[in-house]
Amino acid sequence: MRDYESHSEAKALVKMAMFDEGETELMRELGMNPVAYGQALSRPILPHLLYFTSGPDLESHLANWGKFGPSGGWQKMKIDPKWVNSTSRNTARFLAPKSYSKL
Repeated sequence: MRDYESHSEAKALVKMAMFDEGETELMRELGMNPVAYGQALSRPILPHLLYFTSGPDLESHLANWGKFGPSGGWQKMKIDPKWVNSTSRNTARFLAPKSYSKL
């Protein structure tokens, strides 16, 4: 799970557009298995976005992230003026299912 905070609602909308216009597809191409994206409606810090990717284990997750950062697609997107400074902070968490989880 990854959380993004933005400086303003306008910047958060830019980040959401970035997912729609290439970032999600890049994740799929690299085997990151994006599952869900959402925007928080109530939280101490807004605007706030989050998304989930899935994989069999932390090792696979880290290997896929290792491909994402240096990929040509991401390198091009992250410097595009259209997307620059769309987030102010991000936090990543690795979630593991419990024995009672249906996911």
